[in-house]
Amino acid sequence: MSTRINRERIKVLRLGKSWTQQRLADESRVSLRSIQRIENDGTASLPSRAAIAEAFGIEPAELAYDDTEQSSIPALIAVLVLFSYCSFYLGLWMFEISMETLPLWSIPLLPSITILIFGCVLYAPVSTVRKTLFSLMGCLALALLLSPPDPSLKQFAYTLVLWIIFEAIRHSVNLVSTKAFASATSDA
Repeated sequence: MSTRINRERIKVLRLGKSWTQQRLADESRVSLRSIQRIENDGTASLPSRAAIAEAFGIEPAELAYDDTEQSSIPALIAVLVLFSYCSFYLGLWMFEISMETLPLWSIPLLPSITILIFGCVLYAPVSTVRKTLFSLMGCLALALLLSPPDPSLKQFAYTLVLWIIFEAIRHSVNLVSTKAFASATSDA
């Protein structure tokens, strides 16, 4: 019987120990072809999952596929859309830009850029410090796109407000997903 398995977690654990797929196969006594299939497809038999978990010295439940992360994607997209449009209108208000002076194409473009920047920041496989730096650079880029050409205190304030709001959202998303993961593993 095949079950879904967290293939990214297996890869991270394997690379964290500087193991090749062959070494993991030897340590777990699972065939190399099975290891390759597990890392590519994300499916494994229960005995294979148990053997791999034993090789890493963890519980088999820690390798289970986490459905909670997939179910939070629509909520995350809704938060990003809300954040992007609020930041757009906040920028218009702070820089005293009238909607009539904007070209029609720019109205959906700037919120879309916001969603793209912050969606990439949320899902970037980097450390928290780098995510914070990336989000600050993203806020600065948005302030430069929306503000008048001359740098001003308003531009700095807009960047700072966007960054604080986004960091609060990012930390709350991390907190919610951590709690969901903890409750899912405690139920298992």
